[in-house]
Amino acid sequence: MTVRELLDWAGNHPWWLLAWFVVPPVLIASIGLLHGRGRGGQSPWKYCYAVGIYWVSIPGTLAAVLAAYTQFLLHESLLEVNLLLYGLPIVSMVTTMAIARRSVDFDDVPGFERLSGLILLLTLTFAVVLFIAKTRIWIWFGGSLLVLGIVAVVVFGLLKWAAHRVLGGRRRNR
Repeated sequence: MTVRELLDWAGNHPWWLLAWFVVPPVLIASIGLLHGRGRGGQSPWKYCYAVGIYWVSIPGTLAAVLAAYTQFLLHESLLEVNLLLYGLPIVSMVTTMAIARRSVDFDDVPGFERLSGLILLLTLTFAVVLFIAKTRIWIWFGGSLLVLGIVAVVVFGLLKWAAHRVLGGRRRNR
């Protein structure tokens, strides 16, 4: 099954998409009502928050990358795409994180640093690919060598920082 076939299948089954992306914000809001104020970072609640956040963050990030890829690299109009495939995962991710943020500190959610690092790494990678595609830097660099060196150092530093967050460096003292 190709990615296109998977997207076509998901687009033809909107009830599955709605169920998949509406349940997590409702689940996170319900969890917030179950535990007392200020207890979201304790067990087992922090693990419930982790499940809900991961449930929507990975597909939401992939949907954001897919929407940006479709718009900027394929030059397709976002007015002609399935809103449930391109928009609902992003809205669900933002809503779930906003609801969870009211009840738990993201530093207490297991693995959130790595997830945010992964999102950052994907964003930076897409930005570099978009930059290269838009400026037509394929084999030859038309700018000065100094500008190329500065760009290389900045991109390297940002990607190293993102990789450090994904792979989990030393934890901060709390």
